[in-house]
Amino acid sequence: MVSLARREGKLAQAPYFPMLKEDNVRKGFLTPPQFIKLREAMPEHLSPLVTFLYFTGCRIGAALAVTWSQIESEKGRFELRIEGNQTKNEEPILLPLPLDLNEVLKKLPRKGKLFDARNLRKSFQAACV
Repeated sequence: MVSLARREGKLAQAPYFPMLKEDNVRKGFLTPPQFIKLREAMPEHLSPLVTFLYFTGCRIGAALAVTWSQIESEKGRFELRIEGNQTKNEEPILLPLPLDLNEVLKKLPRKGKLFDARNLRKSFQAACV
């Protein structure tokens, strides 16, 4: 807003705003080979969820709310329709899913919720070790 006011001549100069130090920067991203190793160390029922989270960056709450009725398939490729009430900004998203995830989804039963998250935290921590 300050920049707009200055550009329109409503403000002679912009005041100084000191920036705070960022201390909550995300760390610990996995390379593809590290991810494959982690996924292989986890129980098989968590593989679809972990793969989905890794490739999409989706929030876990939104991922666990996904049902098969939101999956659209065309020529063997899956797309996910995330409804507005499932996203942070309430805007619906049509998300093409990567080939790795397509292969995982083809093996799942087509009913109810898409992902099983039983013992996710415990299994994730064990796989990290």
